[in-house]
Amino acid sequence: MSRVLLLNPPVELRYGVLAIVCASILGAASAAAAFTKDVPARILYIGDSLAANTAAEVVASTQEATGRAVTSYSAFPGMAICDFLESPNAEMGRPERLRAQVRATQPHLVILQFWGNAFTKCMIEQPSNTIEYYRSYFDDAERAVRAIEETALAINVPRPRILWVLQGPEPGVPGRTPLLNNIYRWVAAVHGDRTTDAGLTLSAAVDPTVTDTGARDRWVQTLPCNEDERGTPYCTHPNIAGGVAQLHRDDDPIHFCLGNHDFFFDCDAPSPAIRRYGRRIARDANAWLGIN
Repeated sequence: MSRVLLLNPPVELRYGVLAIVCASILGAASAAAAFTKDVPARILYIGDSLAANTAAEVVASTQEATGRAVTSYSAFPGMAICDFLESPNAEMGRPERLRAQVRATQPHLVILQFWGNAFTKCMIEQPSNTIEYYRSYFDDAERAVRAIEETALAINVPRPRILWVLQGPEPGVPGRTPLLNNIYRWVAAVHGDRTTDAGLTLSAAVDPTVTDTGARDRWVQTLPCNEDERGTPYCTHPNIAGGVAQLHRDDDPIHFCLGNHDFFFDCDAPSPAIRRYGRRIARDANAWLGIN
């Protein structure tokens, strides 16, 4: 049963879409009623090194600046979705996995951010950019939703909303992240959840001089500085072409930190990509929860 491209979704899912979406909308309504101006929204952010780059410095601080949200996160470099699920090959310790985190934090919203790593034991037999790789990510995305729903039901709390983060372009492999993003879009749509296009903020589509339709999935090293960056260290090259922001280090085209990062990917330098990516995630999360 092919699930590559997701242009022709699995039959059993297509016939079950209406019931699943209706149930998910009801669950989201219940979650919305679970917090008020006096009860902060609880947000759980799960992911890999890109989540670790952005979790504390941008996403949590932006959400919590509203005074209406508290954020927890479980993020570690190199992880895949399956590493946060209940599997004998999962790399994350049980307390950091999805079910345990949902049980501990009882979130109103879960943010899931996965670049598509395939280095750990639970993905090692599914090399990147193969049919098996995409099938595994699709199945694991579904398992992640199921883990969140089942845990919420078991502890008698409303089903959390889920926000899937869409990934940015990848140099040298132009087709991989668009296919991965299609998986996230499909799973979100089926279950009545949402996506946040944080990856767009790091693509050629943000450059006002670029107008072609493929710009969203084209990797770039720099982009014009935006208004928030001008006059700050985040406009890293103010004297080039009216001011440009460098998104990636010259020796690392994937991650966002322009300086050094420690074992947990905390960054020691102003890095425009961290702010752009993280702020888009936080803004879309807060907008869905109505706490802007």
